[in-house]
Amino acid sequence: MDTFLTIIAGVSVFVLGQFVIKFCIEPSIKFKELLADLSYQFLNNNTKIMNGSASEEMQKMLFSFSANLMKFRSSILGYKLVTPLLALPNFDSLLICSKKLNFIANSINQKPQASPEVQREIESAMQELESELRIKTTFFEYS
Repeated sequence: MDTFLTIIAGVSVFVLGQFVIKFCIEPSIKFKELLADLSYQFLNNNTKIMNGSASEEMQKMLFSFSANLMKFRSSILGYKLVTPLLALPNFDSLLICSKKLNFIANSINQKPQASPEVQREIESAMQELESELRIKTTFFEYS
């Protein structure tokens, strides 16, 4: 009987471990890769984004990043519980950041460039993304 319980306990621990890996850790790693890609795109195309003169391809990419933020918000099991453990952005701020990304995406495809007010709004949205998602969106330091 003791052997049977030991085997059951071992199998249970293994299954639980695989469950945590598949539904918490792996999606969290993919989410962090998404944030790194987002940061890269902002830094690589900083001038075009800040001027509001980015391409339609860049606009679509930002819409895609916005949708992916919401996807990972839903796909990481127990997101609110693992946030402090895995250093993930706040659950509620992901919705706000997704809206900010949509705003930026809607504002960047203007020819020849966006108005100064829109440029300031884009910069403000990028600052908020930087603080909420803990990524770099520009080479400038905000205080």
